[in-house]
Formats: sequence, structure tokens, C-alpha cells
Amino acid sequence: MNNDGATDNLDITPFLVALTADGNVGAFAAEVSNGKFFRGDVDYNGLVNNTDITPFIGLLTAAGSNATAVPEPSSLVCVVLALMMGRRRAVRRRGG
Repeated sequence: MNNDGATDNLDITPFLVALTADGNVGAFAAEVSNGKFFRGDVDYNGLVNNTDITPFIGLLTAAGSNATAVPEPSSLVCVVLALMMGRRRAVRRRGG
């Protein structure tokens, strides 16, 4: 996700940015200057969305010794869900 050639904890933030960008590649690029948005489409369905969370966690845990300080999958899922719920509430408040 961050275009450094490794699958590790440095990919988590760009992945979360891609999830909350709602398909807006420009918004993603504004937050992650060297990142690759569509690398977040881990399940290859053409979208970066919540169906990519579990496969993304699988990539992080499969990286094994190449990864540094990867959070437990349950922690990552909790963070992603909290961010998605916060975004959903913000959209409801705006009326959209």
C-alpha cells in the first residue's frame, strides 16, 4: 500500500485511508503521496472496501518474519470497524 515493496505494519495506515476514501483515488493520493490505492483491493473485486479487510490481515500475518510489529488481527479489525462506524455517523449527520 505504501509502495515500499514490503507487506508490513507501514501498510496499515494507507489501507485505512483507502477504505475511508470511498473509491476516491485523488483523496487517497492526497493522504498517501507514494501509495498505490488499488493494492488495497486484496480480494480483487475491483473495489477497496470492507471485503478486503480479512485478506489484508491475512497478508500481514503471512508476512511473518518480514513484518515488524504487526498488530494482532483482532486489534486491526477493531480499529477498522471503529473508523468505519465513525465515518458512517459523520455521513448520517450530514444527511448524506
